[in-house]
This record gives sequence, structure tokens and C-alpha cells, in this order.
Amino acid sequence: MRFQIKDLLHIFLLSTGIFLFVIDLFIINVSLPTVQHALHLRNSDTQWIIILYIIGYTSLLINAGNAGNHYGKKKLYLIGMAGFTVASLLCGLADNLYILLAGRLIQGISSGLMVPQGIALITLRFENPEKRSMALGIYGSIAGIASVIGQLLGGILPDQTWIHESWRLIFLINVPIGVVACFAVYRYTANDQVYVKSAVSFKPMVTLFTLLMGIIFPLIMGPDLKWPIWSLLVLGTTLVFVQLFLKKQRKLEKMGYPSVLNFTLFNNRVFNLGLLAALAYYMVQDAYFIINSNYLQNQKNYTATMTGIAFVYQGIGYVLASVMVSKLVQRHGKIGVLYGLGIMILGFVA
Repeated sequence: MRFQIKDLLHIFLLSTGIFLFVIDLFIINVSLPTVQHALHLRNSDTQWIIILYIIGYTSLLINAGNAGNHYGKKKLYLIGMAGFTVASLLCGLADNLYILLAGRLIQGISSGLMVPQGIALITLRFENPEKRSMALGIYGSIAGIASVIGQLLGGILPDQTWIHESWRLIFLINVPIGVVACFAVYRYTANDQVYVKSAVSFKPMVTLFTLLMGIIFPLIMGPDLKWPIWSLLVLGTTLVFVQLFLKKQRKLEKMGYPSVLNFTLFNNRVFNLGLLAALAYYMVQDAYFIINSNYLQNQKNYTATMTGIAFVYQGIGYVLASVMVSKLVQRHGKIGVLYGLGIMILGFVA
């Protein structure tokens, strides 16, 4: 079964959201030392550039599906894309840390709006299960390719000499892509059905954002300030509120009301093990990118371009493995996953 050119164009168009989100997730890892030097930032400042992007995205993600049903998936996709584009311009023109951080937070919030709607619109467009599966496969491949492109551009763009403060290009490059995507989606993507009765609550999103900030803020600022008593109090108090929040959400689920989590999933042992494995993997991977980028550029005197190229090889391996892993797991079961883990550990040791 083949796609028509029109179908492929729609897939690429609706994948622009995840493409931009992933690019900006990876592009900053390589270029962070250059940004730090240009704006005279402390190490804790640079962490906020990454963290606010992720927190903004995560906080919106939990209710984005219901919001798409209530307000319209196409409408939210356009709002998210427009917000991401404006935020990218704000980051690219920022002359101090606070403007840059505000732009990154808006980028993350906008991503939380547009990424879920993009995949939902693809699902709606292709009713045939086989075509839908192929379309989602292309969507996933675009996300993987974006991770490679992001690392490469994160190295190449800050080293450009034809423009002053060329690190700004890592954000400004999103602007023309976002403008074209907004126009094309508005013009060529059909409107979806709106379900006004679908419940949308902003309170859980605000609560989640506040709790995440309450955990991360003292963890980032504590080491720089030699762990003042207020940082420990904030961290301890937030953990108590996390417990209360989860307890309330569990109670809402038992009573049949909407909750931010499906707690029945945690009764599944395989799900819990998979969740822990994913948590451990992403903790190591994200820390690896940041630490290794700083190490190569600040200790080994690599240029940003050299660092980006070094990371590209890993990204290519990631994309290839993503294509192969489903067949390996079907044939060898969990042994295939353990092989991958072993290869990753050997790579870290080397």
C-alpha cells in the first residue's frame, strides 16, 4: 500500500511540530557552552535553559488530548506552532538570561500544545489501519532524524563567522519553518470535529508545573548556594505536596472523575519495569549529552562543529537501531534489549 504525494505532504506538514520540538531539544546540548560564554552565564543558569523547555512541555502534555477535543486539534496545533515561532524569535533576539529563559518556557508550552495535536491529526486523516501505521512510522522516523539534525546544527551554527553572535541562529532557524508550517496547515489541513463536552481543566497543569519547579529549583540552586536551609525546606515541602497531589488524583479516579494519571497501569509489573528502564535511560542519556558537550568543548578544546559531528554518529546509530529493534524484540524477546544495554555500557566505558 502506497501513499499519494498529497498524503506524504500532509504527514510531513503535521510532523513539523515534533520535528521542531526534537531539534530544539538536541540543538541546545551542543551549543550550550557557546551560549554560556556569550551571555556570561553560570552553570546553574545554563541548566535552566534546558529545564524550563522540558517543564513547559511536560506540564501541558497531560491535558493536551482533552484540550484538542474541546477546542479543536487544528486550532491548538496552529496556536502551538505560532507560539513556538514567536518564542524562537524571542530567544534569538534575547540580550540577557531572563528573556532567553522566558522564550524557552514559551517554546516548551507551545510544544506541549502542538506535538500531541500533530499526531492526533495524522491518526484522524488515515482511517485505514495499515496506512495509519505507516504514517505513524514516518512520523517517528522524522523525530529520530530531527535528533541527528539538531545535534549537527547545534555544532555548525554557533561556529558561523558571517554573523555576529551566531549562536542566535540555533533559535532563529525555527522562524521561517514555523511561519511556512502555520500558513500551510491553516490553508491545506481540514478542520476536525470539536467535542465541547470534553472536560478541560487547567488546574492539574498549573499544579504539575508548580510541583516540578518546587523540586528542580532547590536541586539546581542548592549546590551553587551551598544548600541554604530554605532550599531543603522547599524540596521537602514539595515532596509532601507531591504525595498529596497523587493521593487526590487516585481518589478522583476511584470516584470515576478524570485524573491526570491512569493508576491502574501501575498494577502491571511489566509496565512498572518498563517505566523504570525508560526513566534510567533518559536520565543517563540527557546527562551524557550535556556533560559530554561541556567536556569536549571546555576540556578537550573541540569546536562546536567538531562536537556536533561527534554526536551525529551516535544519532545515526540511534535511528538505525530504532528501525531494527522491533524485529529483534519479536525474534529474541528481552535479550535484544539487554544486548542494546550492554552495547551502550561498553560505549560509555570506551
